[in-house]
Parts: sequence; C-alpha cells; structure tokens
Amino acid sequence: MSRWRTWLVTFAFVLFFACLIMRLYVIQISSPRSLSVFTHNQTVDLVERAHQTQTKEVIIDSGRGKILDRNGEALAGELDTHLLIFPHTQEQINVQREKIRQLAVTLSYSEEKLIQILSTVKKPYILSSEEEKELVLSSEQVSEIEKLALSGIEVVQSDHRLAYHQIGKHILGQLRHYPALVTKLYPEEVKQGQISIDSLVGVSGLEYTFDSFLHGSNENILHYTTDANGTRMNGIQIKVSQNVTHTNREPLTIKTTLDKDIQFRVEEAMRNEKVLKGVAVVQEIKSGNIVAIASYPTEQTIDTPLRHGALTDEIPGSIFKMVVAAAALNEGVVKPDTKFRCDGNLDGALNKHEHHGDLTFKTAFAKSCNVVLGTVAKQIGAEKLEAYAKRFGLAQPIMWQGQVKVAGYWAENEDFSQIERSQEEPGIIFSETGKENIERGDQNSLARTGIGQQDVQMTPLQASNMVTALFHQGKAPQPRLVTEILDEEGKVRFAFKPQNISGAKGLKADTISNLKKMMRMVVTDGTATPLRSATWSLAGKTGTAQREKEADGTRNVNRWIIGYGPTQAPQYAMSIVLLDVEDANDPRGLRIFQSVFDRLAELEKKNKENKSATKNK
Repeated sequence: MSRWRTWLVTFAFVLFFACLIMRLYVIQISSPRSLSVFTHNQTVDLVERAHQTQTKEVIIDSGRGKILDRNGEALAGELDTHLLIFPHTQEQINVQREKIRQLAVTLSYSEEKLIQILSTVKKPYILSSEEEKELVLSSEQVSEIEKLALSGIEVVQSDHRLAYHQIGKHILGQLRHYPALVTKLYPEEVKQGQISIDSLVGVSGLEYTFDSFLHGSNENILHYTTDANGTRMNGIQIKVSQNVTHTNREPLTIKTTLDKDIQFRVEEAMRNEKVLKGVAVVQEIKSGNIVAIASYPTEQTIDTPLRHGALTDEIPGSIFKMVVAAAALNEGVVKPDTKFRCDGNLDGALNKHEHHGDLTFKTAFAKSCNVVLGTVAKQIGAEKLEAYAKRFGLAQPIMWQGQVKVAGYWAENEDFSQIERSQEEPGIIFSETGKENIERGDQNSLARTGIGQQDVQMTPLQASNMVTALFHQGKAPQPRLVTEILDEEGKVRFAFKPQNISGAKGLKADTISNLKKMMRMVVTDGTATPLRSATWSLAGKTGTAQREKEADGTRNVNRWIIGYGPTQAPQYAMSIVLLDVEDANDPRGLRIFQSVFDRLAELEKKNKENKSATKNK
C-alpha cells in the first residue's frame, strides 16, 4: 500500500509541473499577447501590459509658449541644451563613481552635491546648477559629457519646464496629461482634430490660467524603460517621439511681472533659513506689480498640484493693526501723540499681555501693544473697521480681473482673472456669528479683532498690497502677475492695464504720512529693531498670530513681517509669514526680510552704475 502511495504522489507532482511548464510556454512563447483572466472574463495582452508598466515617458519639450520675466528673460519655454538626470541607485553610483566625478568637474559641481541629487530624485529632472539656477550646457560641456557615456544621464533639448529647481514653480504652475480637462477646455478643437487629448495641459498656476494662449502643438517625448522598482534599466535605448496636432493657433508668449533675479533671491533666502512652511511676496510699489512670490513646502504630486500659499488666507495677528491705525487716524479717533495706559489687561478680552505702562498711540503701534490697539478698535466700531479693511483690499479677491480679447484664443465677454478665482481665497474680517455677537454688545470680540485674531484672516498677497496701497493715496491696486501677451514676433496682442480694486477709496494725506512714520518707528524703536542694520532704511509692522490648539494642547503661531523700503524713496513692499512655528520670537522672518531688501539695494546700486557707465561712453 505504501508503494502505491509513493507512486501516486510522484505522478501528481510530475503532472503538476508538466501543466506549469505548458502554461508558461503558452504565456511566453505560444500566445504572449493574450491571457484569459477567468475571474473578470477578459483578455489581457501581457506584452502590452508589461510595456505600459515598465515604459515611462518624460516631456522634454512641451511645445508651449514662453513665460518671461519683466526683463524678457525666460522663466520657462526657452529651448536650450540641458542635462536630463534619472534616479540612481547606490549600486549604479558606485559603478560609475569615477565618471560622475568627472561630470561634476565638467559642470563645476561638487561631487558630493551631484551624488546627493542623483540618489534622491524620484523621477527624471532637468539638472539645475549647484547654485540652483538654470544650467545651460555649452558645446564644450556637451562634448565632454558624451565622451563619458554615463548611464542615466542624457543631453537633451529642453524648454526648462522640468527643472529640478524651477524658479517660481508655485506661481508658474504644473503641467500634466489630462484628457478630460483638454476635452473640457477645447471641445471643438478636439472634435476637429486640431488639439490632441493626449497633449499637455496646465493644471495650476499661470500654466493653467493662460493655457489657451500657451497651448502648444508639438511635444517632444522621451521614452525609457524601468525595472519593477521604477528604476531606469541600463543598456535599454531611450527613444524620442513627437506628439503632433494640427492647429492654426501658434502658442503665444506671456510676459510676467516677476523678476527672475529677485525671485531667485527670495527663494534662496527662505531656503537658507530652512523654512518648512511659509510665504514671501515682493511688490513693486509704483505699479503694484508682483516681482516675486515664494511658497513652501515645495513638494507636489501628479494629483496634488502646488497650492498658492500667497493666495491662501492665514491668521494675521498684529499686522492687522495697520487697518486699525488707519481707521483711527483717518476718523480722528486718535492722533499719533494721544496718550494711553497699558497695564497688560483689557476688560477680560486681553489679559496676561506685556505691561507697557504710559505710552502714546504711535509708541503703542511701534511696540505692538495689544491693549491699546484693542481699545482703539472698540472705539472705531465693527462697521467702520470692516469698511476700512475692505478699502485696503481685505476680505475680497484682489488679483487683476477684467475682459481679455485675443482673437482665436479666448472667449469674448468672459471674465478673466490672472489667477483663477477658485485659487484665491478672499479672507475674512468678521464671521456671521462674530457680527451677531458684536451686535449683542460683545465688545471683547471686537478688541480681539483689532489685534488680528478672533475671525480675521488675510492672504500674504493682501498683506503686501495693504502696504503698497499707502503709496497710492490709500487706494489699493489690483496686483498683476502678467503685463502683456505677445505673439512669436514680439508684437503685443493684449496688454493688462493697471487698475484699482473695486471700491478703493483714498485716505487723508496726514493719515498716510503718520502711518509711514509709525511703520518706520517699528524698526527704529519697536518690534523690528534688528532691521536697523539693513543697507536701506526700512519700515514695517510685525505680527505674531496664535493658531488653533493642537490635540496635545500646544499652540503654534504664524510669524509675520510686512513693510517697505527704502523709506526715502520707497520702491518695494514685502510681506513674509512663517506658518505654524513653535517659537513666538522666531527671528528668521526678519532675517529673510533684510536679506531680500539688501539684495534689492545691491541691484539698485548696480543698475545706477550701469546707467552711469552707459551715459559716459
């Protein structure tokens, strides 16, 4: 009996392996392109599925229009010779260590920094310089790189929309393949075969808002093969193909208000201070134009584009005291020398605050006294306080909005905003509940509103624009990110003319003058005295806003600084907020503020020297 069992078990194993071998033969040799999946009653092409799984693509040239800074320098869209890098495993780096060292020398890179980038990138990127600026390869560099024959390193012609360190990427926006969105935006063009549903489309930022003008027709796509872990396989040839559609529309060029050098300096300053969550906005005072916006964090995914931190409302804290001061001075509620007494408490609304003793209104503003400004807010009243806030552009979207008519590119008689309205949060002064409480006599809520707490929220862009408004007789302008739409020959197809926000209303001359003096006093004798060492004479207002308590009972803060410079001939306004920080006295915002203004002073000096040299020739 035992012998029969042995034969039976042996026969079963042989039969099993015979069936397995036959199945593998069918899958891999006889019929590799079809496999019945019984549970779903469908046929799967294994070769095609493997190809889809392991073949990836990267758009090295989108074929879209250029995005320029205010000086005509390309932020994106300029076709140049760049270096495309793929993620490297440690084993790949070890095998090519000597060649990578030679590449670092050719690129003027430190070997350690280059290896760090190669080992940490998660997908293919265009390599930036070690200083995190655009890296355009010379013909000599291309020759040296090609001699090295490095795996995972490719010289390509790219429009710099895939840079590892893309300057201003939050505001420029993200591109992706999104057939449903292409069909929604261009139904007729898709139906007539003029635009491919597989073409890239902007899903955020300027790339989205101006997609109708930027949309290209020819994309250069680089295909490569990966292993099961997503790592590019060595020895597999990459291929470049072109996605071509037939449209009568040539992509146009967008000329922005951004300044490439200033934008880089702002981002660099925030990186140097290791900002994890924060926003900085720089505006040109004369025009109201935005010259730089930086926002952290910088991480993004395909399905989650970068959020516009500058357009997201936050608790402002004491920078809102500018509104209180403007309303109080303009309405004659106080004068700069009006005397107050601060004992650190205000009728239970504000307690356990710093005890300032006897002081004037201007000193209270400079030292950011909550008791005095809360008291004054109660004297002004909710209705007037909200009205003045709106005159400064708060509690409403403020980006440029109007009619844009470019034949063949945008529907006529359609409202157009330079940033999609859904991406700009309006902010708030009083919630409906807050208004009801104040109407019932709750003056404590009004006092807390006066120091930028309670319900108050504003965006970093609104904060900088509030400063800019002081130099437009108190009338807040609509900030612009784009000044012109140009054709391929540089001819202006549409110009965005300056305009003020709806309902903008000026302030008295002496109100504006006193506000400027009080902001200067914040730097000379108040809460921003570290800025006294800046190259330019600066003026500002600081703010520390308490956030909601965390589950563990801790309460972090938002640290703000807004202001302008130089005080003698103001050119730029700026707002900085460090979000959700533990230290209520975190000094990094002030350091970033000074660093950026020192760079602006340096640029101004350089420009004057260049003009002088040109004049003397």
